[in-house]
Amino acid sequence: MGEHKKIETVKYFLAFSYMHCNISKESQKLFCEIASKYQLKTKDNLYFEAEAQVIDAKYWGFKEFKTLPAYINKFRRNWKNVECDTPQLKTRPYLTATNRMMVTYLALDNIKLANKWLRKNVRLAIKYDAYEHLGYTYMDYAKGIYHLNLSLALRYLELADLYFQSSSEQRRHLDCQCEIQYVKLLLGSGNIESLLLAQETLFESQYWIQYYKCHLKLAVGYILMDKITEALQHLLEAEAPAIMKNDERVKYLCSVIGSFLYKEPIPYKNLTLVGTSYQKVIEKMHLNFEQSSAVIYNLKNDSTLYNLDPRVW
Repeated sequence: MGEHKKIETVKYFLAFSYMHCNISKESQKLFCEIASKYQLKTKDNLYFEAEAQVIDAKYWGFKEFKTLPAYINKFRRNWKNVECDTPQLKTRPYLTATNRMMVTYLALDNIKLANKWLRKNVRLAIKYDAYEHLGYTYMDYAKGIYHLNLSLALRYLELADLYFQSSSEQRRHLDCQCEIQYVKLLLGSGNIESLLLAQETLFESQYWIQYYKCHLKLAVGYILMDKITEALQHLLEAEAPAIMKNDERVKYLCSVIGSFLYKEPIPYKNLTLVGTSYQKVIEKMHLNFEQSSAVIYNLKNDSTLYNLDPRVW
């Protein structure tokens, strides 16, 4: 390995470490820097690993849904071109990108294309003998349809968890268990105690992002139970950690929950969400914040009550 490649590899692992230390902006700068060095060079595993992280950040950034499919398609073409001549090319970055295509179309409420990519991701996971990606596919698809069909989402979550029964997938397993208890609670077949136990397990395993986001799930659950004091306590617990403050999706979720609890139109603007169900929730948030009761938002069933977005992940 040449000196230049060693430096870029060190940068990659430094960026990967930053992702887990609340320095996500710095990590993305490094990933982008690594990928940009390959504009006039033959692309290799390091490039695709870094670019897949850029794609992932664009998705979680909550502001590039409409431009992301074209970006991912460019990545896919590059990867396929290199795959022909590189037997040792890693498949994980490619499978990450195709997963992000699926969930991006879910975010855009283009269910037809999302379903197409669901089927494609299943075929790709089998083709490349990457069965953990079957679990990722089913779980991420489930999370993207909470506002459409909670019962179907639960079936996909339970299917996904079958692929997370190994020590290497512990984080995904515990995260999936938390989602299962949350969806059961929303469906009325679960209870708040089971969700609290799932959160406690995340705490014991030190999966902090999933742990703090579970506070938002609990806030939603307590609102639906008309326990406002408890809901407010969990919202405050979720808002406090520094690791949550720079997350655009968390800002959206805290606004949706907080607007109802504080009975005031907490401002949240994101023009890139126009035309999506996320924007519909925001519009209802500004219109119905004085309502005394809340329901889970459902794209298919309009309600004049305050709408809580169930996609709390």
